[in-house]
Amino acid sequence: MNQNAIVAFAVGYNPGDLDLFIQSIDRNIEGTDLILYVGKNDADWRLAYSNNSWIKIRRFEENLISKAFSKVIKQSKWVLDLWTSTLTWAHEKYGRSKFSDHLIMPLLQFMCKRFIMLEKELENTNYSNYMLTDARDVIFQSNPFQELQSNQIITGGEPKKIVDCEHNFKWISTTFADENYLNIIKNQILCAGVTLGSREVMLQYVSEMIDIYYQKLGYIVDMLGPDQAVHNWLFYYGLEGVNKEIQNNGKGTIATLHYSDLSEFDITEGKVKNHNNVPLHILHQFDRKDELVELFSKRYISKLA
Repeated sequence: MNQNAIVAFAVGYNPGDLDLFIQSIDRNIEGTDLILYVGKNDADWRLAYSNNSWIKIRRFEENLISKAFSKVIKQSKWVLDLWTSTLTWAHEKYGRSKFSDHLIMPLLQFMCKRFIMLEKELENTNYSNYMLTDARDVIFQSNPFQELQSNQIITGGEPKKIVDCEHNFKWISTTFADENYLNIIKNQILCAGVTLGSREVMLQYVSEMIDIYYQKLGYIVDMLGPDQAVHNWLFYYGLEGVNKEIQNNGKGTIATLHYSDLSEFDITEGKVKNHNNVPLHILHQFDRKDELVELFSKRYISKLA
């Protein structure tokens, strides 16, 4: 078994949609498996990548009974409020269980649900290191695991403060409406689209993430963005005992490009580099930049062997 695992979610995508992402892993990262969660078209995915043993296809599924029950609960705001407060109270008094996770999962938006699936993945597999990443808008140029330390968690920082971004401010202020969030919004945005660490560290990360979902459940039902809000909260206030590293554009080896004008980088010899002339490991949100789409589309045009 390979030492490292990249975990990504491709529900709603078809084979071929993620060719650039997958080919960049195949060409640039050794000793790493890709664990890809897909939707009901899992048979198509398995067939498409049947010759690539390092690609592990998982079908994303929810408990149908819990899903149906939650659908009924959501018909009444009064009943929904009572149900979410009951789940929050039970979590505070008794802690989490697999059963309670089944109950909370249908109340969460998909980007939050993936952390419950990731925790199961971490518990059921035994790679040394894991990365949770977006897929469609991510490109690898080299191995991001090669410099990872045992007690370290790494994410990318964006060149903008939370208070200056309408979406991130809304996600933070809604998720933590009962907290003093005025201090955290002065910090830079940290992107939940790329996070990596050892198995033990990532287990702590997802466990703390899900615990906060329970605590704030009444504020976040079906809401887009709580995962991003809690990700920032954990890096600034949580994850006690963990070495938390934020890699900023132009200085580290992760680029988060939504707010970037690419001036933080040098593009030479077909590589995107930081200003220390070090090629980046990861480019996230590269699809926002036509120059990079053209660069990588030309590089990754052949099919997987």
